[in-house]
Amino acid sequence: MHRLVHLATKVWLVKHGAGEALNEKVATRLAEIFPSDDYSNQAIWREYFPHALQFLRNTKTLDVEARYKLCIAVGRCLRADGRVGEAVVWLSECFMWRQGRYPEDHPSRLASQHELGLAYKADGQVKEAVKLLEQVVTIQKKVLKEDHPDRLASQHALAGAYQADGQVKEAVKLLEQVVAIKEK
Repeated sequence: MHRLVHLATKVWLVKHGAGEALNEKVATRLAEIFPSDDYSNQAIWREYFPHALQFLRNTKTLDVEARYKLCIAVGRCLRADGRVGEAVVWLSECFMWRQGRYPEDHPSRLASQHELGLAYKADGQVKEAVKLLEQVVTIQKKVLKEDHPDRLASQHALAGAYQADGQVKEAVKLLEQVVAIKEK
């Protein structure tokens, strides 16, 4: 849709008092239909990017979980598409919002922190990636069984961040733990 049509629609909605409620419905629907970061969905997410990104830019004050589900979905696809700097922006926004609303062991908060750590690593911000992923792994050790897939994925991601940071011994040690658990 042309930018002027977006603007005219937005002005009309605000004038008629329907903006906030409609934005919440749009956020919910976009979060439901936005594809996963699986490579087979690349053509779809590329078509959705302009619309989803425009919506996210125009709804910075929308304080609903659906908007941040969309942030994380868009961020993951941007990272998979090689647009890592943009991915960091949206994943960071999601994590900051969830950090202010959920306890540190909440699955959604940990998932957004994990994704932001991966994006930081891909963006060359390795120290930040290590810091975030160490926090995730530490918390998951307290709340998840040692063979839980999320915990193993976070440990694997942390090992990759350690390797990128030059901490090869730590990376190998952690990967050996992950493999030993998976072989049980």
